[in-house]
Amino acid sequence: MNMEVVTEKANPLMKRKEIVLAIVYASSTPSKADMQVAVAKQFGSDLNKVEITKIMSTHGKATGKIWASIWEEKEIAIYGKKDEPKAEEPKAEEPKAEEPKAEEPKEATPEEK
Repeated sequence: MNMEVVTEKANPLMKRKEIVLAIVYASSTPSKADMQVAVAKQFGSDLNKVEITKIMSTHGKATGKIWASIWEEKEIAIYGKKDEPKAEEPKAEEPKAEEPKAEEPKEATPEEK
């Protein structure tokens, strides 16, 4: 896969570098995880600081563009790595409030004379 920088702009307000890359790839469009690794390697950055915003392939060709940001402070989740769900701690069961019972109708008694 070949990558060529189309534009590279520093954004000091957001503390990141915004990059647009033109890519040529062999088979299918690369995933965000693959591109995150490739951009981090090309720019010598930490993998957690690279965010791939968009990948757009050219119709009918094995080329495309990638929009990426390299952050100075913010850490991005690594795309290909799925976080394992944490085991939930068993919750202590709360006592249920007892509902007031409806009074049962009393049987009618014959009146004494």
